[in-house]
Amino acid sequence: MRLLFLLHVFLHLSYSNSASANAGWGQFLRFVTAPTHILIGFSGVVFCGHAAGLSPGPLGLFAVIVGSLAPDIDGNGSIRRPCFLIKPFVGWRVANALDGIVELSTSFVGLLLGHRGFLHAPLLGLALLAAGGISDGGWLYWFGLGYALHIYGDYMTVAGIPVFSPFSRRTYSGSNLRVGSRAETLLTLLLAPVVCIAGWSLLPEAVRKAHMALLGIL
Repeated sequence: MRLLFLLHVFLHLSYSNSASANAGWGQFLRFVTAPTHILIGFSGVVFCGHAAGLSPGPLGLFAVIVGSLAPDIDGNGSIRRPCFLIKPFVGWRVANALDGIVELSTSFVGLLLGHRGFLHAPLLGLALLAAGGISDGGWLYWFGLGYALHIYGDYMTVAGIPVFSPFSRRTYSGSNLRVGSRAETLLTLLLAPVVCIAGWSLLPEAVRKAHMALLGIL
């Protein structure tokens, strides 16, 4: 049941990031980038938990999610109208207004830096991860982990990333995977249950109880 609940969250996130609420499943198949990045970030958390015994608290988990999406603040990426997440709490008018601010902000940053520019530089991702490591595994470490894994995920697409930015704008690619393709959709749907099952035992007890309470188990 908890696995189905978490899968529902990811599918809802995917569908709500489509260009139109009435676009249908064909549109859904083209807009799964955000959940893919989040799942890759959670995969890093699961690996750190099982390999090094590191486990983030609630703030750390939130930092992983934010870090997994943060590089796309330069526009035209995985951040598309994210405020639907708070719509049940603030209402659709406020959520839509905040989405408009997000879209304007990301468009402005994109005009300044270009999509997949310096914000997608491995040097920046590694610097954030190293700074987080110095902070003894605090929220900055988990933010840096999500950020660095976002960059790696984009490297494994056909568009690639500027590996040597800011010294060179030339992009390099690690595979022929296309963003929003059926292959990415399949990757997301296969990775979700693996992360949920492998990572459940690593979640803080308070987070596990919160999930079970939502499912009416407690």
